[in-house]
Amino acid sequence: MNTRVFICFLFAILCLLGPALGKSVLWEVRGNGQLAYVLGSVHMAKADLYPLAPAIDKAFHSAEELVLEADLGAMFDAENQSRLLAYGLLPDAKSLKSLVSEKTYAYLAAESKKLGLNIDLFNRFKPWFFGFTIYGLKLVKMGYKVELGVDYHFWGKAREKSMPVKELEGFMNQMKLLDSFSFAEQEQFLLYLLKDMEVLDAAIDLLFSAWKQGDIKRLEELFMQVIRENPALKPLYAKLLYGRNRKMADKITELMQHKKVLFIIVGAAHLVGKDSVIQELQTRGYAVKQL
Repeated sequence: MNTRVFICFLFAILCLLGPALGKSVLWEVRGNGQLAYVLGSVHMAKADLYPLAPAIDKAFHSAEELVLEADLGAMFDAENQSRLLAYGLLPDAKSLKSLVSEKTYAYLAAESKKLGLNIDLFNRFKPWFFGFTIYGLKLVKMGYKVELGVDYHFWGKAREKSMPVKELEGFMNQMKLLDSFSFAEQEQFLLYLLKDMEVLDAAIDLLFSAWKQGDIKRLEELFMQVIRENPALKPLYAKLLYGRNRKMADKITELMQHKKVLFIIVGAAHLVGKDSVIQELQTRGYAVKQL
């Protein structure tokens, strides 16, 4: 697999509710004469996701700047690709097998085999890096593509109209966060992804249905399913989601000071439930409305 495709996998994961009929996973955010639209993304999708709801396209066309978790153009930069490999690979003295428990490694080997992969080929991968690899390959096998994801869709449209693109986090900052985890935390993260893969076949159609309907409560239930069933993963989930939500809300607040109409896209999991980006913006005094 070439590095560019693999980077798309990483972002697609870093990334992956009573009915609200007629609504979208889109919010209008207003305050102090400032306006932004915040859309919850599905980073990988199929062609049948489109066309999107008219409210989403209308919000995009009224915006002056596009804001993503990470600028997709930067992800394809050759220097960043080299940095990614530097973050993701273990030194020669260490191996994936030596860093995780025998039980976890057997689990990895079994899940790899289901996808036609030989676990031995990934022995230099750090646990978090391997987790992204296998999860991304699972989604591709199911027919999902990064280039059909919501982020990629609007990034392409922004390029066509020379719309400025800003970042909330940046791809390398996302990688640094994951690489800052201890190996024990990385094993927990890997287990979280593997547990999520177990329910993916059954849950993904439900997730896309809820996303299309703007069914926020159902989305929250689906995103939290693995955590409810595996409470030991909750501290890691909080670090991956809630800590980032606060920082994203801080960055959105900063960008809104420039008085430009913003169209902001983040993973849908960041916008639902307690301590979401939407809730964080409300605590900062912004009026929010689901469209």
